[in-house]
Amino acid sequence: MNPAIQIIKNKFKQKMITVVELKQYVEQGTLTKRDILDYNFFASKAEYDQAFPVTKTEYLLDIKKGLYTDDQLKGLIGEGIVTEQDLVDHGIKSQRDLDKLFDRKVGYYNTEFDFSDVPAIREDRTDVFVFGIAGSGKSSFMAGLMYYMYRNGLIIQHMNNMVGYVYMDSLINTVQRKELPKPTAVNYVQYMECDLRDRSQLKHPLTFIEMSGELFSSCYGKPKTALNPKLNEYLFDSKNNKVLFLTIDYYAHLSGVSYEARQDSKFNFILQFLEFHGMMNTVEAICILITKWDSSLDQSPQAAEDLLRHEYLTLYNMCREFEQKYQLQFRVFCYSLGQFDPTNQYNFDEYYSKQIYEFLSAVTPVEKQASRPSGFKRLFGG
Repeated sequence: MNPAIQIIKNKFKQKMITVVELKQYVEQGTLTKRDILDYNFFASKAEYDQAFPVTKTEYLLDIKKGLYTDDQLKGLIGEGIVTEQDLVDHGIKSQRDLDKLFDRKVGYYNTEFDFSDVPAIREDRTDVFVFGIAGSGKSSFMAGLMYYMYRNGLIIQHMNNMVGYVYMDSLINTVQRKELPKPTAVNYVQYMECDLRDRSQLKHPLTFIEMSGELFSSCYGKPKTALNPKLNEYLFDSKNNKVLFLTIDYYAHLSGVSYEARQDSKFNFILQFLEFHGMMNTVEAICILITKWDSSLDQSPQAAEDLLRHEYLTLYNMCREFEQKYQLQFRVFCYSLGQFDPTNQYNFDEYYSKQIYEFLSAVTPVEKQASRPSGFKRLFGG
């Protein structure tokens, strides 16, 4: 033990230092709360907790700083002080890290598929791209949105790409079971084809394109010819209009430190990259999606706008500029699957998914109506 800490501890034990004075030492950096806990300044953990009540946010910051061993971390999770989802949502641990921590034998989605056989994206649809670095909540967002539409009879799946059909089902099932989607493999990119049914029962043909965070990050600074072939195909060969979702983890604001250096720079790059290659004219909307928003004390739309203006101003300004320059839609959305309990399960909150569903219904075109075949009414009793 550091001699200075030993002196402070002795004085505290002899009641020569009060709890208030002990807190002042912590504020001055003379010792840390971890020192107080580890060196048994208090007779019990309960007494320590009473003197130094710790918020979940403080626990998460200390975990991120490496102040807890793996065994201590498992203890915090077991006691329900933090959840696995907290660690994933705040960019402290990936699901793969947690699986390794608890020695779980789990697979990763899509390892059995041959993606070279996936057919090209069909025309006369709107392509919805979901961009974001690893751990930013892309799959959870997709799962929640798909589940909301499925549960409310607002989605029609298509089998043109059977891989995407099966994957969409797996996303819906995870939310139905109150679980999280399995991690995607590093080189994962594919699409899901469906029709969104609006409140007037009109169909909006959509194609959702999702990729792993590692693959998205690997695009940064590369020329078009060096991109993953499938991603290149989906971005540039499809003549469909596009909606772009840029997923930002709220923890970057909460902690003041991004778990991946300058995640916003990757969004700046992809927008400029698309403009450089003449694709921005095909973009109908750019949406910034702030995930893990349930961690925010102020969950108002203005708070989300303020976050972007303070932490992602260059990205925010670029989106506003493109909104005017290309006459596209720009929106800021927040997202959360719901509140998680200590067992890492949750009760699905449809509020955020419903907002995005309504937006897609408003901004994407409806299906071109084909004439009914002769005898249609008679066949179906009309």
